[in-house]
Parts: sequence; C-alpha cells; structure tokens
Amino acid sequence: MRKWIVLLILLLTSPCFAVDSVSGVNHPAAVNSVALPDKVCGVAGLAAGAGCPAGTYVFAYDGDHASGAGYACWNDGATNEDGTDSGATVSSAYVEFNAVDKYIEWNDQTVDDDVGTIWFDVYFSATTGTNLVFESYVDANNKIQVYVSSANALFGYHNGNNNPQTVGVGGIADATWQRVAYSWKTAATAAHAVNIGASWTEVEEGIASYSGAEGPLTVGENGTGTAVTDTVRVRNVYYVESYKATDPM
Repeated sequence: MRKWIVLLILLLTSPCFAVDSVSGVNHPAAVNSVALPDKVCGVAGLAAGAGCPAGTYVFAYDGDHASGAGYACWNDGATNEDGTDSGATVSSAYVEFNAVDKYIEWNDQTVDDDVGTIWFDVYFSATTGTNLVFESYVDANNKIQVYVSSANALFGYHNGNNNPQTVGVGGIADATWQRVAYSWKTAATAAHAVNIGASWTEVEEGIASYSGAEGPLTVGENGTGTAVTDTVRVRNVYYVESYKATDPM
C-alpha cells in the first residue's frame, strides 16, 4: 500500500506528463480497472486543457470536452472556453444550424487577419442555396468567411480594409461528411486557398490586412447578413496561424 501512496504523490506533484507513459509497474487488478485521465498536472489534478485533442493549434473544437457542449481549446490545450450559443443546435457530435443568426462563437482570442488556416468537417443533407459555414467578422469591410454555394462549390472570402477577394473550388457533396479548409496570408506574395479533402486551390491576389481590430471565431452566421439556406452541420474545427497549414486533426 505504501508504494501506491508514494506513486500517487509523485503523479500529483510532478510536471505534466501523459499517464500512459508510466511503465514497468505491475498494477493490481483494482488499479487496472480505474480510468486514468489523459494528463496529470501538479497538485490541482487535471491540466487546464484536460480532454483537449493533441496537436499544435491555436483553436480546436471537437465537441468532446469537460464542460458545456461548446467547450473549446486554445493554444494546444493550454486554456478552455465555453462558446456562446445563439440558436444553433450544439451537441457532443456537431454544431447544426439552418438559418441566419444561428451560430456558436468563441472570443477569448481572435482570428489573425494576416495569416491563418481554418480546417473543419462539414455536412449538408442537401444544398439548395448559399450557406455561410464559418466567419470571423468585425464589420462589412473587415471579415473572413467560408461558404458553400448552391452549385456545391466551396468559397473562401477575405475582406481587409474594404478589399474583398474570393477563391473557390467545386466538389462539395451532399449527404456526406467532408474535410475542408480555407487559408490566407497578406505578407510577401498575398494569396488565399481552399481545400476539399487533400489538395489546395490557390489564388495569388492582393488580400489586405484589416483596418482595425481582429474578430472572433464563429461557426454559423451571427447576424452579418450572409445567407444560410439549408441545414448545415460542422464538427472538428481547428484553426492554425500559418498559411496552408497541415490539418492538426
């Protein structure tokens, strides 16, 4: 019994490490039956980002965290934030919305207008009109958006300081989950690109920085006037501050 007390003290007072990295210990049956946390960090028990997905990212939301259904992770899981839900159906599986002004939003940090990549899974039972899926909105002249058209094409839209630019590619299918991305950069050779599945479609054009502050991260449409026509589902959202970033998922 004494050696188990010593081991527990070490777990609770040592720096953060993965529990499954502890090896060479012949656990008795009673201990083997206990579900251990993914990480142990200091005397407080679980780390601030306990339950967050592994990987390198600024933001991650997979709907499977310790608090509300909108509980997301920032900075590789260093902190968490419960999103603000306005009319969207939010579950542990996905976010669903079917009209304008229905969304879930996180604003502990902002989306960099100068460089970034947003990855997510999207599902449409049917696509009959234009559907905004993601946005980071400051005002009409400063915003980033991802939407799907009635022709089942994916579009990325970057408007910095009233300089709107759009890049798109066809291939969104109905009634199936698809992994998509939008990426942008204003430095060097300014460009932006969209991705369905595995390949990037890129346009080099003069996208510009915002004229002021950056905006929050929003899944859905938060009253900015862009259409949502059909029922849209979104899951596994990752945001990385680099251009054409590899999917962290």
